[in-house]
Amino acid sequence: MKRLGQNLLLLSGSVVFCVLAIELILRIFAPYYFSQSIEYYTDAYVGIRPVPGRTYRLSDGGTCTVNAAGFRGADRVEIEKRPGVVRVVTMGGSSTFCYHTPDAEVWPKELENRLRAHYGPDVEVINAGVPGYSSFEARINYAYQLRRLDPDIVLVYHTWNDLKYYRLIESKGVAYRGAWHPPSLLRRIARRTQLGYRIRSFAHTYVIPARRENSMSAPHVQITDDGPAHRWERVNYDDLALLLKADGVLPVFTSQASLLVDSTLSNPDARSHSYVEYLGLTFEGAVAQWDKTTQIIEASAAAHDIPFIDVRAAIPSNLDNFLDHVHLTPQGNALVAETIVRGFAAHAAIDSVMRRSQP
Repeated sequence: MKRLGQNLLLLSGSVVFCVLAIELILRIFAPYYFSQSIEYYTDAYVGIRPVPGRTYRLSDGGTCTVNAAGFRGADRVEIEKRPGVVRVVTMGGSSTFCYHTPDAEVWPKELENRLRAHYGPDVEVINAGVPGYSSFEARINYAYQLRRLDPDIVLVYHTWNDLKYYRLIESKGVAYRGAWHPPSLLRRIARRTQLGYRIRSFAHTYVIPARRENSMSAPHVQITDDGPAHRWERVNYDDLALLLKADGVLPVFTSQASLLVDSTLSNPDARSHSYVEYLGLTFEGAVAQWDKTTQIIEASAAAHDIPFIDVRAAIPSNLDNFLDHVHLTPQGNALVAETIVRGFAAHAAIDSVMRRSQP
């Protein structure tokens, strides 16, 4: 037993030495600068918020900035709006925040550039997207934080994170997934090491996609038409419309662009990049629910007489535009921004608000 213990100790020491040696070699000869996730702090109203004043290094060498006001982007944001400025606030989850895209290429920044080219320099777009937020958190976030920005237009870009709640709501009748907890020490260490990043990258590139096709053969809970989940979704958008209009803000609802459309169901590449296991649905089920959610959003916009822009229908669902099921490439970001600009110009109510920025 003593010799066995010595051998195990020697083996453990050898493994630790090899891991440290590999990490050191990678750092010296093949360093990969990255930040895999943003930092959050706990918030009593919406669970989490990004820590303000952080800059993260992306895999392509670009930067992802959370400014001093807590919003995505390197530009300084003054809470008090300057006279004559038309302020647009974009609300959404990670596909609005656009973590994997450099500051200058995220679609809200592209939107600001295009709106300024069309309406003049006194246009400001604030990216208030937060990874993980659904339309449920969006209405709370507006009530307790974003209304102080005094926006003229609030653009709501949600679907994916809403779908994550559907099965829970359908089975339990409530939209609660438990409290947010910071990542464990081991996970934080792994995210900040060269070796840990490469192992995780390999798994996400080769292992998980191969398993994804067989991860969910059928949903365990049936999401019924006009059932609890769909009613929850409609209430979120109805509440947002009423809240924004009561504040004198013009709401603009949009569909969310995605790889999950009918035309990609038979495309193996698109399927391997679509993380439907997070929804607990088949690919076909995810597409069907995306369609129904888009209809709910459009119906809410019509009921409250506010603009709806069908971004999903305008963006080709291919890997030139998408990194995965919902996150966009730089080309995809540009297309989303251009689609929204065209939608702004086509809706008289939006165009009228935007022209306030012109002398």
